[in-house]
Amino acid sequence: MGHKFVVYDLSGEYDLDWMAFTGEICGPHCRVNVDVCLIGDPPSFPKINEVACPVYVYVIAGEKYLPMYAKLLVHENSPSIDEHHFIVNNRVFLKDFPAAHLIEGGVNTSHFYPDRKLRVLYYAGRGRIKGESEIVETLKDIHRIQLIPIKDVANGELPKLYSSADYFVSWESRPGWSNTTAEALSCGVPVVTNGINCEPFSKFCTVLSGLNELRELFEGPMLKFDWTVVCGKLLKLWREHGIG
Repeated sequence: MGHKFVVYDLSGEYDLDWMAFTGEICGPHCRVNVDVCLIGDPPSFPKINEVACPVYVYVIAGEKYLPMYAKLLVHENSPSIDEHHFIVNNRVFLKDFPAAHLIEGGVNTSHFYPDRKLRVLYYAGRGRIKGESEIVETLKDIHRIQLIPIKDVANGELPKLYSSADYFVSWESRPGWSNTTAEALSCGVPVVTNGINCEPFSKFCTVLSGLNELRELFEGPMLKFDWTVVCGKLLKLWREHGIG
């Protein structure tokens, strides 16, 4: 994103041959001029005193590590790092560090991507009461999926069709019982639904609140957590704090 970055390696044996890495690796005794230090590994915290730039603590692990993070906070007669410089990578840590900045972790969505089109089934031929038009209109232009209608399929062929799917979408409107959802679940197919007529077994389904969420799920459920988004939030925070 146009910025240079350095990984500090205390062991001197850091190896990043397994991924494309464009930064610099710095051994335990090297010194480079940096504008900001991001640290999340508790065993490395003693090195913080050697850093001249602003330090931001990334809370990335709980349980036995939480007290190690907490020790870094400013205490009376023992100044250290203010919670204003704490970042948490999961919202569950906000209960322990309520003043921290929430910048949750990420994933490389251009690398971790389906290696084929996902087969998404829906029930067709009954119109509005089965949500056919809503499903088609919402998902028809998403390239990573193949949208497949269930229509005019003999009962004996249905298990094979369900079993070939990655997902079944149920988006019904009229109260009743969703036979197709029950059939899909019985065949081991993940079901995505608005919840209508799936109430008895909703805990086994992915229940969404609206069509926007339906589109997000199939367009790319982790796009909001792409590493470029994470890095953008970090840069925004540091600029707000006068860094960079």
